[in-house]
Amino acid sequence: MRARLHVTIVLWSAVFPMIALAAEDGEPAEVWLREGANLAISASPDGSLIVFELVGRAWALDPTDGFAAQLSEDDELAKRPVLSPDAKLVAYETIRNGFHQVIVRNADGSMPRQVTFGDYHHRSPAWSIASAERPFDGNRLIMSSNRGGRYGTWEVDIETLDLQQLTFASHDEHEPAWNENGTRLAYVADTEHGTALYAVTPGEQPELLVRETARIRAPAWRPGGGLLTYVRQQHGENQLRMLLLSDPVISKPISEGENVFPYPVRWLERSLFLYTSDGHIRRRKFGERDVETIAFNARIEIEPYDLEPKPLVLDASDNQPVIGSNGRAVGQDGRTIVATLGDLWRVSSAPEEPSIDPDR
Repeated sequence: MRARLHVTIVLWSAVFPMIALAAEDGEPAEVWLREGANLAISASPDGSLIVFELVGRAWALDPTDGFAAQLSEDDELAKRPVLSPDAKLVAYETIRNGFHQVIVRNADGSMPRQVTFGDYHHRSPAWSIASAERPFDGNRLIMSSNRGGRYGTWEVDIETLDLQQLTFASHDEHEPAWNENGTRLAYVADTEHGTALYAVTPGEQPELLVRETARIRAPAWRPGGGLLTYVRQQHGENQLRMLLLSDPVISKPISEGENVFPYPVRWLERSLFLYTSDGHIRRRKFGERDVETIAFNARIEIEPYDLEPKPLVLDASDNQPVIGSNGRAVGQDGRTIVATLGDLWRVSSAPEEPSIDPDR
């Protein structure tokens, strides 16, 4: 019989967290996740369907019942899922042969297909928006890619796989976002003096909107124009802000006292938007402080595994380099667990006799 565990877990890893959890009888454990880290979201225009990223997988959520259905495969990385304007397709980032590529599926998870290829990175996919010159046919995605050497904004036709470069600059450009009528493109640029937010009509000169010494992320246009939202990353904190496109432009905070995940908000209408913070999906009316949490329940299975220490012999006659340590967790017994060289290590140290024992 399969064991069932109903728990709330806050995941502080952007991809696959270390969850040392398995049933006592050695069977796979069923875990329900109700919070998460790095929740990138998208939604249908009426908000009746939400797609989001959790533990490196793409999920679909009906906010009326709160149960999330997994769209991507267990062994496939799925980052920044975005729902097409007609809510029929979902696109997301994955990694193939060491490069970021874009996958497109039907909104029910069926018929996955890769739409970008080559030894280049293709990141932050977003759907192209209809304009008077270019009606939306459901076949085009924009993204940031280094196909031209530096990162710039590219568009791909997901049926023909034809590619077109939309912007050209001497600096890297990231996270492109169309306005609602497909006439202006916002993006984040890395400059010598920090990060900057630009807007451009393809084929014309870009307009600098704001430059900050802090990191700028995740631009998104409000319907009706005149305002962009973005996330400011500074001193280990993420704040959602608005940029009023007045003369001069004015930047103001939207969030206070919460850690906003650095992904674009999803505007449902001019006065209502979705975003994510502190492990949750939020819904909020523009100009109001009250925040509504949209609950989700996402089921994953964790296969049991054994943690057996591996013996390691170090040559004490010379220095032993250790490269790649990227985190630690301190237990109640004072021992420290670090990740390095592709393994997990338990570090036990005393002033008179330091030692390192590897745990796999």
